Amino acid sequence: SLLYGMLAVSVGSWLGALFCHSHIQLASRCFGNITYITWSVAHNMTLLCVLLAAEIIVNVLSRIKQSVELPGETRLYIPGGCEECFSRSRTRSRCSCLLPAISTNQLLYFLLGNVITGVVNMVIHPHFKTPSTLASMGLMVAYLVLVNGAICLLFVFRCTAKFW
Repeated sequence: SLLYGMLAVSVGSWLGALFCHSHIQLASRCFGNITYITWSVAHNMTLLCVLLAAEIIVNVLSRIKQSVELPGETRLYIPGGCEECFSRSRTRSRCSCLLPAISTNQLLYFLLGNVITGVVNMVIHPHFKTPSTLASMGLMVAYLVLVNGAICLLFVFRCTAKFW
């Protein structure tokens, strides 16, 4: 029922953004007008709906997999949710350790992302150049690999930025 409510808010926000766009004024991030605000709410609600739907699907598939145990088969590991990642008793895990890695070094992840964003903005100058779509996607992939890779390496080697 939460997903249905979120979908209703998302659809309503998209309709509101469309109405504001056609009857009030174009969306402007600089001015922060009502059209931009409704578009931003609609976009973020849609993203949250997609992520919630993905989580529901993973949970349903996990329960189906756990109810049907096949001989010689291990249980389904949900990315970031297995005991191996949280206990870190093994040096190499069979699941994705991205979520616990980010949870371990949240502040460092945030700061590293901000620093790399600043470096990209200094190098690219987004107001003067318009890179191609392929170059933009390549830049985003490199950004995500760098930030997530650094945090995962710190997690694998049991390094943390916490000093308290």
